[in-house]
Amino acid sequence: MYEMDERNILSTTKYVAAMKKKFLVSEICTYLDDNPGIDEVYSVIKPHLSELRLLASVIGSDYELSLRETPRPFIHDAESLSRQKTFLQSPSLPDDFEKGINDFIVKKTGKPLHDPLTLERIRTAVREQKAGYWREGSSRTIEYRKGYSVMAYLAYQAPVYIVQFEHLLTMLMSDGLLTRNMRILDAGTGPGVVPLAIIDFYRRFPGNSAEIFSIEQSDEFIEAFREIAIPYNDRVAGIRLHQPLQGDIGAIDSSSLPSGLDLIVLQNVLNEIPDISARVEIIRKYNGLLSENGLMLVIEPADLDNSTGLRKTVSQALDKGISLYAPCAFIWGSRCRPESCWSFEEKPSIRPPRLMQALADCSEPYRYLNTDIKYSYAVLKNDRLSRTAYRVPRGSHMARFSSLHQHLNRRINCAALKMSGNLGDEKTNVFKICDGTTGRPVFAVLPSYHITPGNRCLVDAAYGAVLQLTAVDVRLNPAHDAYNLLVTRRSGVREMKG
Repeated sequence: MYEMDERNILSTTKYVAAMKKKFLVSEICTYLDDNPGIDEVYSVIKPHLSELRLLASVIGSDYELSLRETPRPFIHDAESLSRQKTFLQSPSLPDDFEKGINDFIVKKTGKPLHDPLTLERIRTAVREQKAGYWREGSSRTIEYRKGYSVMAYLAYQAPVYIVQFEHLLTMLMSDGLLTRNMRILDAGTGPGVVPLAIIDFYRRFPGNSAEIFSIEQSDEFIEAFREIAIPYNDRVAGIRLHQPLQGDIGAIDSSSLPSGLDLIVLQNVLNEIPDISARVEIIRKYNGLLSENGLMLVIEPADLDNSTGLRKTVSQALDKGISLYAPCAFIWGSRCRPESCWSFEEKPSIRPPRLMQALADCSEPYRYLNTDIKYSYAVLKNDRLSRTAYRVPRGSHMARFSSLHQHLNRRINCAALKMSGNLGDEKTNVFKICDGTTGRPVFAVLPSYHITPGNRCLVDAAYGAVLQLTAVDVRLNPAHDAYNLLVTRRSGVREMKG
């Protein structure tokens, strides 16, 4: 195609956009003398969507273009915030979601939900999934191609993942990262756990809207998505939920994906790809679909392998020019070492749904109860914005963690991020902390009898908060090749804002 033809296509696009807020690429073709194909015209327009202030979505064999509105703040008031906070303090799977899952299983099996044979087959599928999940290397397989494996996922994993994502949406809202009209892509949606979480979240915050796109490879998951999630298109104001695009998230053609996205979600999918460089390429691919202020949310389970794998993946993504908004912050002005970075957030457990309780009504109930909310995450952006701009001031006399070997059995001052929930017990509070200067783990240890108003910030501060610790004792923890910073009554802990 000649350069003059490209200019003609772009000028024609601007002309049509001046007349209509929403139109098809095929309409642009009718204005062109040589009437090139839809795909050819779109290939010219696609690199210029941002400057044209246009959004693109696939509509059959065509592309729908629409004018992008100026982002407006997400609407929330004290009442809606209170509803969300109350839900997250003692969360459970919403009743209508639970009914939708149960009805789907009854429809698939043709038997009552508590049929003994159905329950035993779901238990078997749960055990098989867990066994495959914990295998290492090339023998690790995670597949959801059979009906009972999908039912097991819905019964055992989906309730936690739905509530987990509501916590993350609440965090994004609190940080001012959500806008009134969001375009969201869930890559690897499964049966639609992320869309369901978005739907439930938006029910408590009326006046906002979300257009939700998704990708899924499994036929069985897509069937569950259509039966459980799609019906909410007509039930919740402001929600527009598209049918999932079928394909592998790494192989799907970018031209079939929407542009100008405000949020891209990769929840529990990258860990299924063994090669970290391949994960980074997926992040790069989807990063190109974000709007100017868009963000990508990568979430993985909190276990050691997946949590450290996430940090290694993010570190390599940063080498490609993508920036990290949260939870990490480079308070000494240099990048951290992710080799041993086991970092996760913990939230209140969910109440087990009735189906999960039925599965657990057996001789080994612990195998089928999954109620803990623990996850690792990273928020990636392109605008270099970080949750905290705090940097350790020069001349502050705070010790770097890379120098802790020089301060053994001495008292120091330092600054660090709180990077875990409480790893201790009722008698001793233990939190992983990090200042980005060492690969060796560092833990802040606060015995309960040492808690004072001046140091309890260590317990109360949120995950990812930057803390200043004063007069803490440095101890070597040889059993874990780590350092413990003992916080006593003489120690102070306060949150640093930047």
